Amino acid sequence: MNSIVNILKSNPLPGEIAHRLMKPAGRRLARAHAFANPVHSAVMLLLVESESGNDTSIVFIKRAISNGVHSGQIAFPGGRYELTDESFAQTALRETREETGIVAPVDIIGRLSDLFVPPSNYLIHPYVGIVREPVQFLPNEAEVQWLFTENILHFVSPFSRDTYYYYYAGESRQAPCFISNGYAIWGATAMILSEFLLILQNGGYFKEKNK
Repeated sequence: MNSIVNILKSNPLPGEIAHRLMKPAGRRLARAHAFANPVHSAVMLLLVESESGNDTSIVFIKRAISNGVHSGQIAFPGGRYELTDESFAQTALRETREETGIVAPVDIIGRLSDLFVPPSNYLIHPYVGIVREPVQFLPNEAEVQWLFTENILHFVSPFSRDTYYYYYAGESRQAPCFISNGYAIWGATAMILSEFLLILQNGGYFKEKNK
């Protein structure tokens, strides 16, 4: 885990270079300032260690079915910024606790590039956090249908990549995606995950793990 902390501190954010690798076909990487009053939100790419301390996994949630644009999708814990939040980092922490039910301390070790999502008019502020002790989850059933973790090394395999087909505005579309636990991780979540993985790759994390 310490190697991830060091890599995040010492390597620049690739931003759009990483986002483009997983953006849905036909979607432009829009700038938030091009749209009126974007909704600010924050998410947490939460890392947990195995009991042996040799493996690090990422926490994902499957959003509950609702009338929202992102209903039922795989996502990182997170949500809308509230005026009572002191910062976007606090938003990410608050939403993570509300959605996953964890009570263990979460250390924020870095942040990733902001990402604007045109379909929902959301400007996402992503953070990376770690839990340094055994953790129990108690997902909020009103917001989370399912919660699962995936080893970071899983995403190095070419078998973790596929294409997701969906409908938007009455048209059939497709997007590159990651596959984990039988679910497709696509859209904004895949773009944020892509940046995190590229930072680790640039920092030599996977080479070190494969020795």
